[in-house]
Amino acid sequence: MTKSITAAAATAVTLGLALAAAPTARADMLAIGYSVGTSPTITQIGASLNGYLNIGPTTYAPFKVAVTATGVPNLPSPDLNTQVESIASTGPGTLSIYITQDYVTTPLGPFDLRSGFTTNLFGTNVQSVTLSTYIDPTNGLFTHDAAHLASTTTFPAPSTNAVHKIAVTPNLIEPYSLTEVYTIVASASAGDTSSTIDARDVPEPGSLALLATALLGMAMIGRSRPADRR
Repeated sequence: MTKSITAAAATAVTLGLALAAAPTARADMLAIGYSVGTSPTITQIGASLNGYLNIGPTTYAPFKVAVTATGVPNLPSPDLNTQVESIASTGPGTLSIYITQDYVTTPLGPFDLRSGFTTNLFGTNVQSVTLSTYIDPTNGLFTHDAAHLASTTTFPAPSTNAVHKIAVTPNLIEPYSLTEVYTIVASASAGDTSSTIDARDVPEPGSLALLATALLGMAMIGRSRPADRR
């Protein structure tokens, strides 16, 4: 009896040590931050682990903004769909909004990242909106340096436009992060903007062909089955 208790205790200790040593799994996290003017300081204003985040409308002088972000698990990895609506409310200035999805685990290796940029600039008081995407193999938060730039475009005012760009990512291993940045430049005390960034993986032609072949094969198998005899 004593030997049985001792063995059970040893097993429990071993199991506890194994669980303690096991890495902690973490879901993709969304985080939003902002900076004003040319300040290098980015202030985080929200975070979420459920793949959805909505902030505002909130005033960051001279701007009043609302930010929405949707990512994994609501979208296929590594997709990140964001929107920023802004009003330059009290005077000229520059505002940058940063949205990061970190701890991304798929796809790995180099792949084609498609960045869809859209904007609506009403009037000329907002001079321009620059939209950019960044991939960071080190899983950094709010990464926005030139070395990690995937795609970027600038829309001057007035403008209603959409641009799609494709960039090949580095040879990624997990985890890595995807950051989308909005930089809004205003010259006067009023001017509405509404912009979106949609970053997503573009399947390779070979993958699409393989999927089509599989679907065709399933269809042929279904047609070749004899009808049930009653």
